[in-house]
Amino acid sequence: VEVGASRARGLAVGEYGLAVRVRYLPLDQPVATNDLVVSSNVNPALPAGLLVGRVGTVETPEGEFFRSTVVTPAVPLEGIRYVWVLRLPER
Repeated sequence: VEVGASRARGLAVGEYGLAVRVRYLPLDQPVATNDLVVSSNVNPALPAGLLVGRVGTVETPEGEFFRSTVVTPAVPLEGIRYVWVLRLPER
């Protein structure tokens, strides 16, 4: 995923159905509360720019090389079982 205006790239992971966390965000790129979190173009099967949510908290543990964030999802996740992403064929 990409986070904020700096488009810092990180890895979005679910945490036991409790939260979405973005890990491995570089320390040298600014990330702040309420920054948008969107899908990146790393995986060609998933379109870039899909809204995941907003940064809720930013965590920078002392002595670590990366920071992480907890993401507030764009939509309530309760009750969502499946998500389909439909793409137009390339021309």
